[in-house]
This record gives sequence, structure tokens and C-alpha cells, in this order.
Amino acid sequence: MYLRPDFYANNLEKVKVIIAPVIEDYKSGKITYAEAEFNARNRIYQAVKPDFNPDIEDMEDPLSRDIPPVDNSLFILARKLLLDSEF
Repeated sequence: MYLRPDFYANNLEKVKVIIAPVIEDYKSGKITYAEAEFNARNRIYQAVKPDFNPDIEDMEDPLSRDIPPVDNSLFILARKLLLDSEF
């Protein structure tokens, strides 16, 4: 997958700020990579829609879920930041 350099430069710091608490929990060993990835995804969704609650959205009918639109590249950047922070 190829990320445009301008997209990468413009969004890496933004994603880093959004998921900073998740990175700290992962670096300190409080959570696993799978938990960190899940938490990072939710924090990105909540940055777009603050009242997003994955527990409610996962229980609802797939057709009525209210998942905010987010560029999937942000999730790629989040995974990169998590992997770069591995202890």
C-alpha cells in the first residue's frame, strides 16, 4: 500500500496525538497489541464523533450502526505508530 507523502506528513502527528494514551498503555505493557489496535481504532472514531461507543454500535443491527466515516489510512498510521513503539 502506498501512502501519499503529503497525507503521511499531514496526518501522522494528528494520529499520534489522538492515540497517545493507547501508545503509552501499550509501551508500558498494560495492554496487548490487539487491545491497543482496537483502542486506537475507537479513539480515531471518537475524534470524528465524540459520542461513538463501540459497545453499542457492535450490538446494533449492522444496517443501523452509526460508525463515523474515517479514511482507512488513519488506521494504517495508527498501526505503524503502535508497531514503532513496541518495547
